[in-house]
Amino acid sequence: MFIKEIDSIHNKLVNNKFNLNDLENGIHEFRRKLRWVGIYSSALNGKVVIDNNTKDRVLKKYITSENKKNKFNILPVNKGIDYKLNFLPGGYYAMSELIAKIGVIKDKALISEEIIKIGNWMNIPKGKIKKRLSTEYKSLTEVRSEAKYLIDTYIIKENILMHIANHFKNQLSK
Repeated sequence: MFIKEIDSIHNKLVNNKFNLNDLENGIHEFRRKLRWVGIYSSALNGKVVIDNNTKDRVLKKYITSENKKNKFNILPVNKGIDYKLNFLPGGYYAMSELIAKIGVIKDKALISEEIIKIGNWMNIPKGKIKKRLSTEYKSLTEVRSEAKYLIDTYIIKENILMHIANHFKNQLSK
């Protein structure tokens, strides 16, 4: 199931099935799909663990103490389970970083968009609102550009999804 889901997300992305020009139905939908991989891992209540025994150091730059301590990166432990599926550590943490970073820029853009709408109703100029929001303002153009950069870095250049899928495939072949 994990391999199928990860392959599906990767294929949709590289085949432009996620419209990354659309905040809600593209960027946010991509992020939502990716989040479900982590949610499934947690929901299995200890059947999926972050692999601490791997000698495979691919994506090791994402294995940081900050990522290990992040509450969203701590999977449930269930010592009564004999067979556990091991998640590639660097892949899990890279995926989590990507989800978080896209979430930050997406949320700022949604908030900015809504405040601009309210400002329009109240005849407050967009420039005044942007100035007031300062660094919290994020335009849709900025979000598209930043999200595309993040996705290109993590998914295309670092190839995190395929590394994760291959780690799962290797376990099934044993």
